[in-house]
Amino acid sequence: MNDSVKFNDRIFYVKTMLAGDYLPLYVTLVKGADYAVWVDSGTKNMFPMLQGAMDMAKVSDSSLRLVVQTHSHNDHIACNSALKKQTGCLIAGPKHYAHWHSDLERHFQEWARPIPELVPDTAEQRAYFNSLFDAPHHIDIFVDEGTVFDLGGGVTLTGHSVPGHMMNDLCWFESSTRTLLLGDGITATEWPHFHMHLTVAGYRTTIPKVQRLVRDLKVENIFMTHFGVVKPAELHILCEKASAFLDKMDRCLLHVLCGKDFVTLEEIWKTVAVKMNKMPDFQALNTIHAHVKDFVERGLCREIEPRVYALR
Repeated sequence: MNDSVKFNDRIFYVKTMLAGDYLPLYVTLVKGADYAVWVDSGTKNMFPMLQGAMDMAKVSDSSLRLVVQTHSHNDHIACNSALKKQTGCLIAGPKHYAHWHSDLERHFQEWARPIPELVPDTAEQRAYFNSLFDAPHHIDIFVDEGTVFDLGGGVTLTGHSVPGHMMNDLCWFESSTRTLLLGDGITATEWPHFHMHLTVAGYRTTIPKVQRLVRDLKVENIFMTHFGVVKPAELHILCEKASAFLDKMDRCLLHVLCGKDFVTLEEIWKTVAVKMNKMPDFQALNTIHAHVKDFVERGLCREIEPRVYALR
């Protein structure tokens, strides 16, 4: 089901299903007295939905000034070009993955095949990736922790760094409605595949930070890309699950490393994925590799030759 919904006078959102019946995708429009912004833009097939939400919110093309990114994964940026062409809006996003917006081949390779020898370049995976995007584009404004956009009438968006899912995710706090637009700042733990995280150390700092933000900013509602609207108590449960998930992954990795004198990354990937009851796809590889790198950085294991690891 596809929806355009008015949450209140300042916030509107659209929803589609990204995969099957378990993975929704929510994208949020924030309207101030002076201008409006989309926080992320979803996938290219969502463009008519975005237009419908703007009509509902009485936001003209000329009043849409920005698309403000939470991060640069394809399901968050793939309607940017259509919005920019239609309205003249600017794209504001973190700098680290700016090339993912302008170079779609590099985006595909770094997203789906960061370790090419372990993940084949398949026509099926390329077709799925290409089905999401409208066209390459550039980020016009780089944003980071502390960036503030004043939309007028007391409506502001303030950026807060929440690395984990990617290396430099941001969430956005809207002041007048006390709403936190969290993106993928806290990931799902119960999907059949990994909801990727790429920095374990970053994620371990983000989880308590998000809980502090909710408390200190007196947040009333949280918009999450794949959960929709949640209340603070619900977010607290998701944070606790995410923390426990990281701990379980570390235990599984340690168990695999303890079982042999040395073990390849491919074996670690496939064994840990099974132990975590997840699909052993590229998202599993990216996530598990992040934990292996974290173990190396913490001195818990060592890389004895490329893609081969042993306990210290």
